[in-house]
Parts: sequence; structure tokens; C-alpha cells
Amino acid sequence: MNVVTAQAFLQGTSQNECFYVGFLKLNGGWIPLCALKDPETSTTLDMIYVSRSYDPMAALTSAYAEKVAAVEQTFVQFLMPEEIRNLVDRYALGFVAEIAHEEGCGCGCGCGG
Repeated sequence: MNVVTAQAFLQGTSQNECFYVGFLKLNGGWIPLCALKDPETSTTLDMIYVSRSYDPMAALTSAYAEKVAAVEQTFVQFLMPEEIRNLVDRYALGFVAEIAHEEGCGCGCGCGG
């Protein structure tokens, strides 16, 4: 998993590139799959997950949904950088975590642990 600032991600990404983003339906509304970049210092969700491949994002989204009882539904959407920028701005997210298939924990989340 590669974590960079949202600004660095958006500046380093071609407008023609697309990424998969997971979404969770909670209390009747949809939100992007986000997390705390540093649980010891972050007080709000500040990082969005993206992936160039569908499978790692689908696995991560499903794993989060299984842990949060309030999740009603999930889906994974293919988004362009401008659409990701809109999510970053709307939810005041400072970081982007790009996940991928990696050797590691076997959870499919791309953590490499």
C-alpha cells in the first residue's frame, strides 16, 4: 500500500488514469471507503483508498463491511482523478492510499502485512 498526500496523488496522476474506489451505504447514504491514516494521531477519517485493480478494492470494501454492522450495501466504482478530487474535497481527506495485490497477510487488502 502506498500512502501519499491527496495533493501529491492528484498532481502525479494523469487525467486519463482511472482508479477503483469502494463505497459503503450507511444510514441510507453512500460514503467512500475511508480510514484514519494514523489511528494514534488522527481524530477523523482522513484517507481514501484507491486501486488500479478491481479485486483488491472489492476485497477491502467487503472486509470493512463485515466489521461494521451499520453497513447496508457496498459497491466499487471506477473513477477519474477529477472525481476522486471531488471526494477528497467534499470529505476533507488529506491522504490517498493506493492498494494493490501484494504478498503478505493474505487478506486481499494490499496491506503487505
